[in-house]
Amino acid sequence: MKRLLLLAVCCFGLLAAPAAADPTVYFRGKKLTLRHYVYGEVTTATRMIGSVNLGYAHGLEEDQEIGVIRSIEGQYVPIGVLRMNSVQAGESRGIYEGELPLRNTDLVIIAARKLNLWTGRTRTDQTVIRTMISDRTRGYDTGSVSPRLVRELGKDDDLIHRLPLALHVNLDEFDSRRPVLEAPIIRGAFIPSSTSTEKANTTSEEDRILAADEPTLNLEESLVRFVRSNSQGVVSLSPIEMEQLAASLPVQTDPDQLRSRLNTANLRIRNLLAP
Repeated sequence: MKRLLLLAVCCFGLLAAPAAADPTVYFRGKKLTLRHYVYGEVTTATRMIGSVNLGYAHGLEEDQEIGVIRSIEGQYVPIGVLRMNSVQAGESRGIYEGELPLRNTDLVIIAARKLNLWTGRTRTDQTVIRTMISDRTRGYDTGSVSPRLVRELGKDDDLIHRLPLALHVNLDEFDSRRPVLEAPIIRGAFIPSSTSTEKANTTSEEDRILAADEPTLNLEESLVRFVRSNSQGVVSLSPIEMEQLAASLPVQTDPDQLRSRLNTANLRIRNLLAP
């Protein structure tokens, strides 16, 4: 009931505030550009289906593909793609096509320019529009509009000084069932550069300051290394590491064949990360 009330208030605020022409977008406290990449986490996984903690509030759309990568010995390698067939505000579910079995805590990644974020509206407005539109098959989406998601969107929109709902919604009192301690969210955005020195000198202040509940910079540095290796067509595993990975699979797999399969996944993901 509280979620429905919040959505009604948001809808009223949206009707009173026409879309602005400014396409500035903030994502998890960072000023997003078309050169950024957005990442999230696989939250549930079966043999053929996976759910992720990104939704239309983060720009995802139905039928969109997103790359899946896994940390192996501290390096991220490509394992497949998820094609989204059900997208809600804060989460999505898709069909998995990959070279290794999908797992919880695998990461997903996509170029920010491929996301539906560049409309000129605030992300709160975009989410309200999508959430409040019902049809005969989906109905209203209230299940994935969590207090945490509302706070996240509100903080990002407030950075561009266009948060029309700030005077109407007390987010701290929105849901009394909100856990006192919330687990960190593996979700964010980063921009790669050729060297750490270049990164320090050329990225914006927003890119150098992580939001309080974002993952550590070490994660994003690992993702930068993955994007670089992906663009070069290289799977960053040594022959020994590839042998160890092949030996860990439930079905006996030749290391050379496994490398070939991962190279195929790498090429498919490269199309999702192309500038």
